[in-house]
Amino acid sequence: MSRKDWAPEVLLPTDSLSKGFYLTHDKTFCMTSTITVRLSDKERRELQRYGKISGVVREALRLYLRNRTSKRVISRLKELQKTEVTGTTIEDDLRLIRTDRER
Repeated sequence: MSRKDWAPEVLLPTDSLSKGFYLTHDKTFCMTSTITVRLSDKERRELQRYGKISGVVREALRLYLRNRTSKRVISRLKELQKTEVTGTTIEDDLRLIRTDRER
Protein backbone atom coordinates (compact mmCIF):
# COMPACT_ATOMS: atom_id res chain seq x y z
CA MET A 1 0.00 0.00 0.00
CA SER A 2 1.46 3.33 -0.97
CA ARG A 3 1.37 6.34 1.31
CA LYS A 4 -0.99 8.01 -1.16
CA ASP A 5 -3.59 5.21 -0.70
CA TRP A 6 -3.49 5.40 3.08
CA ALA A 7 -5.83 7.88 4.73
CA PRO A 8 -6.00 8.62 8.43
CA GLU A 9 -9.33 8.23 10.18
CA VAL A 10 -9.80 11.96 10.58
CA LEU A 11 -8.01 14.68 8.66
CA LEU A 12 -7.50 18.10 10.15
CA PRO A 13 -9.48 21.00 8.69
CA THR A 14 -8.01 22.46 5.54
CA ASP A 15 -8.25 25.95 4.08
CA SER A 16 -11.06 24.87 1.78
CA LEU A 17 -13.13 23.64 4.73
CA SER A 18 -14.77 26.08 7.05
CA LYS A 19 -14.34 25.93 10.80
CA GLY A 20 -16.47 23.22 12.39
CA PHE A 21 -16.12 20.74 9.52
CA TYR A 22 -13.70 17.88 9.13
CA LEU A 23 -13.09 15.16 6.58
CA THR A 24 -13.31 11.49 7.57
CA HIS A 25 -11.55 8.53 5.99
CA ASP A 26 -14.51 7.76 3.74
CA LYS A 27 -14.37 11.27 2.27
CA THR A 28 -17.55 12.57 3.88
CA PHE A 29 -17.98 15.87 5.62
CA CYS A 30 -19.01 15.95 9.24
CA MET A 31 -20.14 18.99 11.15
CA THR A 32 -19.24 19.66 14.74
CA SER A 33 -21.03 21.97 17.12
CA THR A 34 -19.86 23.98 20.07
CA ILE A 35 -21.92 24.15 23.23
CA THR A 36 -21.51 26.35 26.27
CA VAL A 37 -22.16 25.00 29.74
CA ARG A 38 -22.36 27.06 32.91
CA LEU A 39 -20.72 25.36 35.87
CA SER A 40 -20.13 26.34 39.43
CA ASP A 41 -16.51 26.44 40.59
CA LYS A 42 -17.11 23.27 42.58
CA GLU A 43 -18.49 21.42 39.52
CA ARG A 44 -15.59 22.64 37.38
CA ARG A 45 -13.02 21.41 39.93
CA GLU A 46 -14.76 18.04 40.15
CA LEU A 47 -14.74 17.64 36.37
CA GLN A 48 -11.08 18.60 36.18
CA ARG A 49 -10.22 15.67 38.45
CA TYR A 50 -11.24 13.34 35.61
CA GLY A 51 -9.27 15.07 32.89
CA LYS A 52 -9.73 17.91 30.45
CA ILE A 53 -13.21 19.36 30.95
CA SER A 54 -14.16 19.25 27.27
CA GLY A 55 -13.26 15.56 27.02
CA VAL A 56 -15.08 14.69 30.24
CA VAL A 57 -18.22 16.56 29.17
CA ARG A 58 -18.07 15.02 25.67
CA GLU A 59 -17.85 11.51 27.13
CA ALA A 60 -20.64 12.26 29.63
CA LEU A 61 -22.91 13.40 26.79
CA ARG A 62 -22.14 10.27 24.78
CA LEU A 63 -22.94 8.07 27.78
CA TYR A 64 -26.15 10.00 28.45
CA LEU A 65 -27.29 9.65 24.84
CA ARG A 66 -26.50 5.91 24.79
CA ASN A 67 -28.39 5.48 28.05
CA ARG A 68 -31.45 7.34 26.74
CA THR A 69 -31.38 5.36 23.48
CA SER A 70 -31.13 2.08 25.37
CA LYS A 71 -34.04 3.01 27.62
CA ARG A 72 -36.14 3.97 24.60
CA VAL A 73 -35.34 0.71 22.79
CA ILE A 74 -36.05 -1.40 25.88
CA SER A 75 -39.32 0.45 26.43
CA ARG A 76 -40.34 -0.18 22.83
CA LEU A 77 -39.38 -3.85 23.13
CA LYS A 78 -41.54 -4.23 26.25
CA GLU A 79 -44.48 -2.64 24.40
CA LEU A 80 -44.07 -5.07 21.51
CA GLN A 81 -43.78 -8.03 23.86
CA LYS A 82 -47.08 -7.06 25.51
CA THR A 83 -49.00 -6.78 22.25
CA GLU A 84 -47.77 -9.86 20.42
CA VAL A 85 -47.75 -13.41 21.62
CA THR A 86 -44.35 -14.69 20.61
CA GLY A 87 -44.48 -17.99 22.42
CA THR A 88 -43.67 -21.04 20.35
CA THR A 89 -43.60 -24.69 21.14
CA ILE A 90 -40.55 -26.88 20.98
CA GLU A 91 -42.10 -28.69 18.01
CA ASP A 92 -42.46 -25.39 16.12
CA ASP A 93 -38.84 -24.51 16.82
CA LEU A 94 -37.64 -27.94 15.66
CA ARG A 95 -39.72 -27.65 12.49
CA LEU A 96 -38.19 -24.25 11.72
CA ILE A 97 -34.67 -25.56 12.33
CA ARG A 98 -35.23 -28.58 10.07
CA THR A 99 -36.70 -26.38 7.34
CA ASP A 100 -33.71 -24.05 7.56
CA ARG A 101 -31.22 -26.95 7.37
CA GLU A 102 -32.90 -28.35 4.28
CA ARG A 103 -32.39 -25.14 2.32
